[in-house]
Amino acid sequence: MKYIVLIIGLLAVGCGKTEEDKVVGEYELKGAEGTVAKYVLLENGIAESYANGKKTVENKYKIVDGEIHILHEYSKLIAIHRINQDKSITWIAAMYEDERRKDFQKEDQWTFKKIK
Repeated sequence: MKYIVLIIGLLAVGCGKTEEDKVVGEYELKGAEGTVAKYVLLENGIAESYANGKKTVENKYKIVDGEIHILHEYSKLIAIHRINQDKSITWIAAMYEDERRKDFQKEDQWTFKKIK
């Protein structure tokens, strides 16, 4: 009986998902004139970017202080995204090679809805 209680307790607590586990998935932003941007965040730390269904680039991402940091290697820009309670992500800031962070005005932030 005590083993059953232990197993139920472990199932209730879960295996302790990390922040990385929680953000894995597909995110979509519908823009002006029907354009669609999409991120696919993979378990291996790769962020695939798509524009209108075509893969454009692969970058690396990591979670830093509860934010998703996507390193765009070609421009050395780090796109910083907030993780929202509804599981969407919002691009809120950018950081450049010299580590100057530039936070965007609210009206300049883009929110990608989690679709998978």
